[in-house]
Amino acid sequence: MRFDVVAAFFTIAVLVCGQSAIAQAPALSERSLVTLERECAARQSESCDEISSRYRSGIRGVSQDDAKFAHYTKLTCEAGRARSCGIYAAYTQGGRSGFPNRDPVVAARFARLGCVGGDGLSCGLASAIANRSEGYTAAERAEIYEKVCSIGEAADCEKASYAEGQRQNWQSAARFAQKACSMGSQNACSNVPPYLSRYENVERARTAQADQAARAATRQDQQSAPQTSQPASSPTYEWQRRGATSGDRSGRESCSKSNGSSGQRYWYYGFDNQIVYGPCI
Repeated sequence: MRFDVVAAFFTIAVLVCGQSAIAQAPALSERSLVTLERECAARQSESCDEISSRYRSGIRGVSQDDAKFAHYTKLTCEAGRARSCGIYAAYTQGGRSGFPNRDPVVAARFARLGCVGGDGLSCGLASAIANRSEGYTAAERAEIYEKVCSIGEAADCEKASYAEGQRQNWQSAARFAQKACSMGSQNACSNVPPYLSRYENVERARTAQADQAARAATRQDQQSAPQTSQPASSPTYEWQRRGATSGDRSGRESCSKSNGSSGQRYWYYGFDNQIVYGPCI
């Protein structure tokens, strides 16, 4: 048998077996609860979501159970389905039975998980929470706003810009307004110039303040620097004033007589090392 014929038979066999295996796997709606729970424990989000749906509506062999609906919605989120994170946040915020009763911290956390995971509705909810509360850090809020302006609605992006303007974060307010403008929001387009102008004014004031502080610091350094004293002039000793040389103990110097004419007088150092003058003659 030729090689290409063998290869063809092998390919057909694989396809048939694969189709048979796929056909034998029951759909999610037909799987037993035990099977779904095992798959959900292995972080298969589709199986977790199927269990959640059954307990939400009380279908396919289970009774309606709010607590289990909430539990499996949370597991679906944690298994990677972003939309379920937003659902968990929304039901928590709305106070639905079985979910954490209007817990703002839990609602904020799961709304952010859904948003970061790429669900637009979750971003809308997370953005709304960020706009009216301090439930997120500045970094988390920026992350949410960036995401909502990428995958959310133009109106949500515009609201994010307005919220940043209320916080006087003019640079980010302008950036999000520009994004909302590109998404079709005319109001956001109108807000871009004033936001940019305010940002530039703040930057100019900050620069001027920094310059002023630097000048003040320079003056302070100059005032506190040790002063270098000028060398004192060498003292003039008595022997120098009289034209003697160092070590001389006596000599003659000019003087004025009582009648005003010039004369000479003799001087010497006495035993007490005090100078003694002779008469001016």
